[in-house]
Amino acid sequence: MKFSRVDDAARSSIWFPFTYHSDLAEYPPVTVSRGEGAYLFDSQGNRLLDGTGSWWTSVIGHNHPAVMAAIREQTAKLDHVMMAGFVSEPTLRLADMLAKILPDGIEKIFFSDNGSTAVEVAMKVALQYHRINGEPQRRRFISLGGGYHGDTLGTMALGSIPSYHDLFHELFADSLHTDSPYCFRCPFVKQQDTCNCECMDSLETLFHNYGDSIAAAFVEPLIQGAAGMRIYPEKVLRRIALLTKENGTLLVA
Repeated sequence: MKFSRVDDAARSSIWFPFTYHSDLAEYPPVTVSRGEGAYLFDSQGNRLLDGTGSWWTSVIGHNHPAVMAAIREQTAKLDHVMMAGFVSEPTLRLADMLAKILPDGIEKIFFSDNGSTAVEVAMKVALQYHRINGEPQRRRFISLGGGYHGDTLGTMALGSIPSYHDLFHELFADSLHTDSPYCFRCPFVKQQDTCNCECMDSLETLFHNYGDSIAAAFVEPLIQGAAGMRIYPEKVLRRIALLTKENGTLLVA
């Protein structure tokens, strides 16, 4: 099947993210006209399965009728209002709904517009928390080997996928990285059911060496997506939580 693709002239003014220029020449982008459920349709009506959920964001599919109806209803009344001296009614309702299902002790909602900025906010909160509490020396961050947390400057410094992030580690945040909890190919040759989470011995070592300078540890809970869908057991997350608590630092999931 031959899909409708963008020619050189039409795409010349776009700088495509995560894309090699040579790939664009060999495989020009498909022009998408509409979406429905799990499928995308090009300008000629050819159907493609959106196997990535458009970078994992379209988790309930494209053009869902209930979502589209809610968007139309809301935008007919209000599209946006700044959250500084103002707040919209849907924001109040959503915050209340989320607060009721969160674990005890987690009571505040901060709304952000994407994953990278949400992590950047968490980094800022961690630094501010320790400064307010008399520990301004806590300026380092820890993340798991193979971690991915976004593509703004701060989040790239947290990330630990060399082809994405190596250039930025020394330019911004002072970040440390553990071993990856990679159960499928365990570097310690342990079995998931019987191991003692030896992969997080590296976290314990980092706390031993840098403990009073660490502001927060960042994890993708139970699955590392960009590292290759590495799934790890709850006991690893429990050990991470215990080590962060013992060392007086924050844990960001």
